Amino acid sequence: MSYSVSGIAFSAMPTNYLDFNNDNTTKEASKIENKEYSYRTSNSYGTVVEFRDPTNGKNVSASLNDNVLEKLKSHFSEADFHKNKEDASIKLSGETEKFVSGWFGDIAYKREFLSADKNQDGNLNDDEYLNTKNDFHTKGAFYNVAMIEEEITTTYSKISEQKYSNYIKTFDDRMKNIDQELNRTIDSDKNFDGKMTLNEAYNTIGGDASVLLSHAKEAGLLDAPQKSKNMFDNILMKQNNSISSPKNNQEDELKKQQALMKLLQANGDASKLTADEKAVLGSELHQYSKDITDELSSSLSKILDSKINNELNEEFKITKEETKKLNTLEKLQTDPTKELSKDEKAQIEPELKKITKEDGTINSLKLDDIIKHVKSSQSYSEKEETKTLGRYYEERG
Repeated sequence: MSYSVSGIAFSAMPTNYLDFNNDNTTKEASKIENKEYSYRTSNSYGTVVEFRDPTNGKNVSASLNDNVLEKLKSHFSEADFHKNKEDASIKLSGETEKFVSGWFGDIAYKREFLSADKNQDGNLNDDEYLNTKNDFHTKGAFYNVAMIEEEITTTYSKISEQKYSNYIKTFDDRMKNIDQELNRTIDSDKNFDGKMTLNEAYNTIGGDASVLLSHAKEAGLLDAPQKSKNMFDNILMKQNNSISSPKNNQEDELKKQQALMKLLQANGDASKLTADEKAVLGSELHQYSKDITDELSSSLSKILDSKINNELNEEFKITKEETKKLNTLEKLQTDPTKELSKDEKAQIEPELKKITKEDGTINSLKLDDIIKHVKSSQSYSEKEETKTLGRYYEERG
C-alpha cells in the first residue's frame, strides 16, 4: 500500500515591507487598537522572542520553545538573534524575523486567531477556537487497492463549519493560543519555504500513513471496528520473543507489553505514547510502528479488493439483466405481434406499459427510442468498466 498527499494547507504572510518604513497597513490590522504591541505573549514557557508584525510594523512578542529556537538558529544567521541581557528575551532581525513574522501573520490574521480571542486574554477557549480558520478541506481516493491519495480542496476553513477536523486528531489536541500554533507551524515547515504542505500538516498528527488509514476507517472502507485478532497475536508474539530473556524481570516485561498494547490501539502512532512508554520500547519502537502500519495496510488492501470485486459482480449482474431486456425488446421490434413468454413480459414490464397503445398494439416509435436508450446506457457502462478502478470518499469538511 502506498500513500500520496498533495496541496498547500497554509502559507506565511508576505513580509517584503520589513525592508522599508513599515507603512503597509492592511485591512486586518486596522481592527487593532493603536498600541506599541499588536500581540504580546502571556505565556511563560520557552524563550520570549520579539519581531515586527507583518501587517503594521508594530512589535510582537511570542514564546518559542527550545527545539523551535534551535531549529531557527541552525538554519538562519546567528546575526539575526539579539539577546537582551536584562530579561533573556531575543530580538529577531533579518531573514529570521521575516520567516517568523510571516508565519505569525498567517496565524493571527489569515487563520484569525487574534480576532477569535474575544476577551483578549491571550488564550482561546473552546468557543473562541471554533471561530478560527485553522483547518482545511480534503478529498481522497483509493486506487487499484494499492494506493490511497488525498488532496486539499479548500484552505482556511472555519472550525465551526467543519464536519471533520483535518489538522488535529481530537478537539483536545488543538493549539490553545497563537504561541502554541506558531511553534507547531514553524516546526512543521521543514524546508523553511513559508508553506505548509499537506504532508507537513499530517506529519504533525502522525504522518501520511497513519492519517490516511484513519480516514479510510471513517469512510467505511475498514469494516471491522477492531483490528483482527491475528494482528494482535502476530505483533505481540514478536514483542514477547524480543523481550523474554533472563535479563528482563517480569515488571519490565509487563511495562513493555502495556506500552505495545497502547501502540496497537493507536494504530502504530508513536506520538500517542508518553516519553516513558517510548523509552520502555526503546530502539524497537520504530519497527513496532512499521509492523502495525504494514498489517493495517494489508488488511485495508484485502477489504478494498473484496469490496471492488463485489461491486463488479453486482455490475455484471445488472449488465446481464440489461442484455436480457434488450434481447426481448429487439425480439418485439422484429415482430410486434409475436406473443412473449411470462418471463419475457416480466423483464420489460415498465417498458411494455409505455409502448402499449390503448388498443393493445405496440407503438413502434416509442419502442425504437427505448431500444436506443438501453443500447447507449450499455455502451457507457462498458466504457466505464475499462477505466482504472477508483473509489472516492467524501470531502472532509
